[in-house]
Amino acid sequence: MGLDVISSGEPTYWPSDRQKIPDVIDFGVTKNISRELVDVEASLDLSSDHSPTIVSIRIPQRYELPFTNMNVISRTNWLRFKSILVAIARKASD
Repeated sequence: MGLDVISSGEPTYWPSDRQKIPDVIDFGVTKNISRELVDVEASLDLSSDHSPTIVSIRIPQRYELPFTNMNVISRTNWLRFKSILVAIARKASD
């Protein structure tokens, strides 16, 4: 499939049980993106046992996409997408 796993390499979860070891539970998955364009860091702003991973992708000004078929974007049915979000929001509020 040609997928790449992106991680800071540092633990992102610290269990409160001292007998358990810290683990990586946050990571990203990319495809056809040069690793040199990707920055990964753990967000240490929260006071919990979990530090979310922030993945940033730099896009050069003259970057050519590795594919030529952009029909995927034009086929998005935004009205249907909106109706699905509204239905989810209604269920959540019930």
